[in-house]
Amino acid sequence: MKNKKHFFKAIKDKISSRREASKAIKDKKNLSNVNYKAIVDTITIGIQECDNTGKITFANNSYMEIMHAGEKDVIGNYIWNFLATSEEIDRFKKYFQYLIDKQPKPNTFTAKNKTIDGKIIHVQVDWNYKRNTSNEITGFISTVIDITQAVSYQRNIQKEKDLAKKYLDVAGVMFIVIGKDMKVKMINKTGLEILECNENDILDRNWFDEFLTPENKSMFLSAFENLIANKLPNNKEYNEISIVAKSGKQKTIAWHHSIILDDNDNFLATLSSGQDITERKLYEEQIKNLNEQLINKNEELKQFLYASTHDLRSPLFNIQGFCGELQRYNKELSSIMKDKNKLNENTLNLEIIINKDIPEAIDFIHKSVLKMDDLLSGLLRISNLDKAETKAKILDMNLMFKKIMENFQYQIQTNSIEIDVAKIHPCMADALQINQVFSNIVDNAIKYMRSGQKGKISVSSIKFDKNIIYQVKDNGIGISKKYYEKIFEIFYRLEPNKTPGHGIGMAIVKKILAKNNGDIWLESEVGIGTTFFVSLPCVKE
Repeated sequence: MKNKKHFFKAIKDKISSRREASKAIKDKKNLSNVNYKAIVDTITIGIQECDNTGKITFANNSYMEIMHAGEKDVIGNYIWNFLATSEEIDRFKKYFQYLIDKQPKPNTFTAKNKTIDGKIIHVQVDWNYKRNTSNEITGFISTVIDITQAVSYQRNIQKEKDLAKKYLDVAGVMFIVIGKDMKVKMINKTGLEILECNENDILDRNWFDEFLTPENKSMFLSAFENLIANKLPNNKEYNEISIVAKSGKQKTIAWHHSIILDDNDNFLATLSSGQDITERKLYEEQIKNLNEQLINKNEELKQFLYASTHDLRSPLFNIQGFCGELQRYNKELSSIMKDKNKLNENTLNLEIIINKDIPEAIDFIHKSVLKMDDLLSGLLRISNLDKAETKAKILDMNLMFKKIMENFQYQIQTNSIEIDVAKIHPCMADALQINQVFSNIVDNAIKYMRSGQKGKISVSSIKFDKNIIYQVKDNGIGISKKYYEKIFEIFYRLEPNKTPGHGIGMAIVKKILAKNNGDIWLESEVGIGTTFFVSLPCVKE
């Protein structure tokens, strides 16, 4: 840093000397040749004069020091002979002749010169025409500055930049520099790959307007402003913000931000590193969904085991009890048969055991076996739902409800139930599974109608966001709020002694809807009726 400051001080001194040289050149006409040379020899930048053929007619001491030359090496020599390459000599001769012929304002130029001792240096030349009293061009006056050190310094800076860029380009994360004007000043190779563009697409473009989604622009801008204001601890901030690639694809980036300051600790730019975590976020979301599914499966398993042990225990208890009765009857029969003398006396008891008690026990055992078979069949149906393939397609729900109502036509007519199906929206789901859902709901609506009341079932739908909400409303017995969740539990029934069934219908309904990205809930009032709401994905436009 110290050398850098000294370097810029030297440049400043030379600029000051150039001003002095310009003043001396302007005042030349008022000075004698001796006084003019004495003055310009004190100036630390080179001054050189040549005629309109390019021959050097005057040079001060500083110029000869720059060229490591003596007066005899310079005076009378052509100015282009000090250029380092033949290409530069040819180019300069053509430009020199162009100036003589056309007389435009000469351009400041930089060139590589070769000193008398063969050293290559870099010089910056400012020049102008020399004219006589008739305003004719007689040659040129030039100021020459040795900028070799500056060029070397710039090259070193560029090398450092190139090296830093190489390091950044091999990094597996995105690096981007944003200036105070909010424009992109630098981006590494990984950043270009993430944004799917080249440097021309992004450098000096407004980062916030062109590469951020509107919802994320304010968040990134807030971090940027905090960094500029130096409000953050250690000048660092972390956030996850999505960007928009050239293809339009949104990508989630995990950002770390810091600031770049100048030598006086003034803000220059922000430096941000970003890691593309789009896939990671996707995996995290998948893991989250899988965990939720696992929690739901565990809860289902708990209900499944509880319901299974609870509902299977009753028929098993009956079978065990009536098997004990059969054993007792068998002992009684054995006792009667052994005492043949009392056989006639026990004829009545024998008839009761054979004709009544034993058949009753067998009938109860048979019914219990049938109940167990139904329960196990229900469990099997629920279990098989997990294996069933879901084939989503566009469903004509008007046609589906027409067929469902036709299937229940006998019950509808027998119970004088009024049916009102409005024109309803189509949806995307598995046809067979959704038919089963609404068949269960309609079946329950019919089974739980209030006696002595004309029944009514109405069906309608509304579109909400990306879903269709179907409403199946009845004026049946209604459901107390405390049973809203329980009715979806396996083997749960509202009126087990009044209505047939095994309490697996609504459990199946909830499971089917989960497989079809749907949901179900209800509103009900006891003695008034129930409305079931079924949500299913709408047809993609």
